[in-house]
Parts: sequence; C-alpha cells; structure tokens
Amino acid sequence: MRHSPANPKQYLPETGHPHGRRGAIAPLMALLLPVIILVCGMAVNIAYMQLSSTQLQVAVDASSRAGGRALSEFQNIDTAMQYAVNAAAANSVIGKSVVLDSTESSGEIVFGTNGRANNGFGRYTFTPQDRQAIRNKSAKATAMRITGKRTVGSASGPVELLFFGFGPFGNFQPVANSTATQVDRDIALVVDRSGSMVESIRDYTQYYYTETYYDSRGRKKTRNVWTDSDMEDEYNLYNTQLKNFNNNNGPAPDASRWAALGSGVQQFLNVLEGTDQEEQVSLCSYSSSATRNCSLTKTFSTVTTKLNSLRPSGNTAIGSGLSKGAEAVRISPSRPYAAKTIIILTDGLQNSGTDPVTVATSTMNSQNVVIHTITFSDDADIDRMEQVADIGKGKHYHAVNGQDLIDIFEEIANNLPTIITE
Repeated sequence: MRHSPANPKQYLPETGHPHGRRGAIAPLMALLLPVIILVCGMAVNIAYMQLSSTQLQVAVDASSRAGGRALSEFQNIDTAMQYAVNAAAANSVIGKSVVLDSTESSGEIVFGTNGRANNGFGRYTFTPQDRQAIRNKSAKATAMRITGKRTVGSASGPVELLFFGFGPFGNFQPVANSTATQVDRDIALVVDRSGSMVESIRDYTQYYYTETYYDSRGRKKTRNVWTDSDMEDEYNLYNTQLKNFNNNNGPAPDASRWAALGSGVQQFLNVLEGTDQEEQVSLCSYSSSATRNCSLTKTFSTVTTKLNSLRPSGNTAIGSGLSKGAEAVRISPSRPYAAKTIIILTDGLQNSGTDPVTVATSTMNSQNVVIHTITFSDDADIDRMEQVADIGKGKHYHAVNGQDLIDIFEEIANNLPTIITE
C-alpha cells in the first residue's frame, strides 16, 4: 500500500532536498568569504615579511664580513666602509638593493671593539668607538657592526607588502644587525735554517759574461767581465762574508736567503705591532732536526733576538719543523679562543725526517689550525708545499727574491681571521 507524506509540501521529489534548507549555504559563504580572504592575505604577507627579513640579514652579514676582512687587510676604516657598502649593494631585499648610509650619525656602520666577558667564556659585547679617534690611533677598532634598514626614511625605503593596506597591514620595515669581529691569533713561525739558506738570493750570472784571453806567456785563460759594477761589488762582498761565516767569524752574508728571511720576519712583526689585535708569536726552526726556539710571546723583540742567534747548517727536515710549529700553538701560553696559525718557510726539498704532508694531515686531524706555506727560491719543493697548505686550509706563497718575501710576510700579517659575532 502506498503512503503519502503527512505534509506533501515538506518534501519535493524532483529535487530531493528538504524544502526548509534550500539556499542556506549562500549567506554562510557571504559571511565567511571576507574572513577567508583576510586570512589568506595575512598568510601571504607574513611569508613576504619573513622572506624580506631573511634577505636583509643575508645582505648585512655579507656586508659586515666584507668590511671586516677589509679592515683586517688594510687597517683603514674608510676602506672597510667602502667594501661594506659595496657588498650590501650587491645584495637585494625583495628585488631592491640594500643601500647603507655611511655617515657616522646614521649608525648604520659603526666601528669599535668586541670583547667577551667571564674571562673569554661569555657573550661578545660590542663597544662603539669614535671614527676620528680610530683614525688618530687614540682608539682601537677590532670589530665592525652593520645595521641594514628597509624603513621609512632609509635610503632603500620600506618593503611594500603584496597586500599593502589590506586589513591591519601597511609597509613592512625590517632592521637587521651583523657584527664582524677580528680575533686574536697565536702564530708559530717555522723557518728553514738548513745550509742552503746562506746561498745568495741573486743570480749573478746575468750580470757578467765569460771572456777568453791569453796571458803574457801565451796561455789560454778565461775571466768574468761584469756589465754591472754594483753587482760585481755585491758579489765580491757576498763571497767575503760567506767565507767569514763559514769560519764562524760573522753572520750570514747580507745577500743570502737567511738575511732576506730576517728582513721578512721583521716586517711581519712590525705589521703585527701596528694592528689592534693582540698577537702572540712563537719561533721554531729546522735543519736536520727541529727546535722550538721561542715559545708564544707578545714581546716580539724576543723573536727577533732568537732568530738572529741562529746559524744555518744541515739538512731540510720540513716535517719535523711543522710538527714543532703545531706543538708551539698547542701548549701554554696558547689561548683557547685565539685563532691558531702556522707559517712554515723552506728554500729546498724535504731530505730528512717525516714527510710534511703526513704531518699536516695528522695535525689537521687533531688541531684547529691554519697552515700557510712559503717557498723561497726555485730550488724549493713547490708542489709539496702547495699540498701542505691545501691540507692546512691555508695559502701557499712563492718568493723569488727578498722583496717578494717581505711582501708575503706583510700580507699574512694583515690577513686577520674574522668571525660574525652578532
């Protein structure tokens, strides 16, 4: 038997929907749509804000690192500022370059010192210094703080959000800081004192030619004819001084590799004296064996005195010298938070003791240290010392004359390690 609903108007067979709920979703969507759009707009803007903040931090980190490295290399705050400004401009925030205001009053580039409390175990604290005082050497600058701004009134202006003015959002004005700090170093100078270090730094053969002549008795002989009288005088002086040195009657000749090494080391120490960082230097030397001649010290005259007291002789045990250098920056008075650097020089080939490549590998496995290598003269094993520097995450340098050596030592002295501390 077929039954009909009690109220036929409550059910419409042709639609299948209860008559009383038809069209109820429309007003609900009208109510929720603005909320959905607002939430979506907020989500997009928040993501945009996060992106701009991240990009600004990357830009100021790059700027402070570039400026900090320039400060260490050139020891000049004006040069450091230019490097910082250029590095910031090379980065963009939401498609717009970061422009730094280098005037001191803006506070966007500040120089100062950055020390650690609690005997070196605490947080870094930045202390700003007046620029003119730094230029006058009445104040130090061991750190550089960069403040990047995308704010109203800044050179780059605020960040315009994708849904600008929508809901609670206006312009976004991010600010980011970064401080690059130059750290102190404990340095081991490792020098070659093998017998070849008394050889001349100059090739005199290019200053004379050999002439054949006959003496008064008709005997055929040869003699050197000098084309440069100054070089002839230097050559004669070198031979006289070498003879005295071999007879223990004097120092190494003025034109020897050893004398050039002394000039290079002195320039290195002079540069360190002029930097704002506090450096310690140790002297190690090697020939057939190696010796730590001077432990880490802040009194650089001690290093000079020890170097001048050494006399080159013997073989070339480069690996033994490197091992002594690693020991020197490891033991007291080595400082736990100072960067460790070994600078090792040779003028010849490894012919005694352990291979320096083996020593470098074991050193890097046990110590946090940087190894720079210097080869002096074309007689040195350049390939091997390049390999040592590569293992030691340092740099290899090659000097062909005394001035090259001085320039190399000066460059290494100015190459202070820099870290981001903020």
